[in-house]
Amino acid sequence: MEYLDYLYYFGVLAILILAIYVVMALLKKITSNRGRDTATTNDIFNSKSNSLFIQEVLPIDQKTKVIIVGRDNVRHVILIGENYSNLI
Repeated sequence: MEYLDYLYYFGVLAILILAIYVVMALLKKITSNRGRDTATTNDIFNSKSNSLFIQEVLPIDQKTKVIIVGRDNVRHVILIGENYSNLI
């Protein structure tokens, strides 16, 4: 193979890598924020205040805790274990 053959194959490889990059960038742009399309003004994603806080942590044993999390006037109790978590 000659020098021009190597240059040709390198060019083809560069074009393929560029095409893959462009497709990935387009897919990222199309699918970005897909999960936040239905967010309302009362949703945590659109909230103007940073009022999310942990009110209390109660250890049940070494591997299990109960956490009370609050935001504005709403409180949630979360049971967190080693391999699981439950919203109570």
